[in-house]
Amino acid sequence: MRDDGGAEQPHASVVVPVRNAATVIPYQLEALRVQTVRNDLEVLIVDDASTDNTAEVVDKWIAHDGSGHFRLIRRPARGGPNAARNTGVAAARSDFLLFCDGDDIVDDGWSDALLAGRAEGVILWGTMRTLTTETPPRTSPPLPKARGTRAAYGGNMAISRSIIERVDGFDENILAGGSEHDFVLRAERDAGATVTAVPTAVVHYRAPTSPWGRLAWQFRKERGRSYMRRKFGPDVFGSRLRSTAATWARLLILTPRAFADPAARLRVADLVGRLLGRSYWSFVPRPLLVNPARRRRRQR
Repeated sequence: MRDDGGAEQPHASVVVPVRNAATVIPYQLEALRVQTVRNDLEVLIVDDASTDNTAEVVDKWIAHDGSGHFRLIRRPARGGPNAARNTGVAAARSDFLLFCDGDDIVDDGWSDALLAGRAEGVILWGTMRTLTTETPPRTSPPLPKARGTRAAYGGNMAISRSIIERVDGFDENILAGGSEHDFVLRAERDAGATVTAVPTAVVHYRAPTSPWGRLAWQFRKERGRSYMRRKFGPDVFGSRLRSTAATWARLLILTPRAFADPAARLRVADLVGRLLGRSYWSFVPRPLLVNPARRRRRQR
C-alpha cells in the first residue's frame, strides 16, 4: 500500500511523546527497533520542547540505528503529552496508530498484540506495569473506568485514525491526569467507540521512586482530573465525596505502617498528593487549567 505521496505506507504508526528523557529514551527506542522491522512500523518520536539534550540523543540514535523506520519531530514550544500526540498523529502515514511514551519500555510482543486486536471503532488498551525492583511489580487494573466508561492509558493504546479525527484529537488543555479518560469519553459519545483490553500488550512505565516525587506526581495529575470534573461533571471519576472519604480512610490505615515500610511510605505520598491536588486545583480559576500554548492559539 502506498500513501498519497507515492511512498510505501507503513502497516501502523507508533507515536512516542517525550520530554526531558535523554538518559532513558534509548531504552524505548531499542525496545521498538526489532518490532518496527517485524511489523512494518514507523515510529514518530515527538520531542515536546525538551530543555535537556533529548532531541540530540534521539537524532544520533536514529542516524545510527533507525534503519529508516524512525523519525524525530521537534515541537518549538511545550504543549504537554496530548499536544505531542496530536503532532505525531498529524505527521503519521498510517491509518492505525499505536501510542507509548518515551520514558517507558514496551515488551517485545507489544505491537504484535495490538496489531492482532485491530478493529474499526475499537480503542485497544494494554497492561501497564511499573519498572521496579519490587516483586511483583505494580500492575494497572484490567480496565480503568471513568463515568462508568471503560478507559485506557495514553501510554499504551492503539486507535484508528477515523476515531481520532471524529473527536478532534486529544484535548491539549490537559497537561497531566485524565488525558486518556477524556479521549475515551468523547470517543464513546461522539464516535460510538468501544474499549477492549489487550492484556498481552505490556508497557513498563517509570513512576517516581521517592515519597516527595510521588507526592508531586499525584499533585500534578490532579490538575487534569479537576479539569475533567469541570468538563464532564463532578462525578466523572465517581462520587467525589465518596472518593475523598475513601482516600482519607486509606491514608489513616497506611500512615502507621509508613514509618517502617518503604512501600507504604510511597502509597501515603500518593494519597497525600491526591488530596492536596484535589483541594488546590478545584479552587484554581478555570483559565489557569488551560494549556497556555492552546490559549494563545485560541486568541489568534
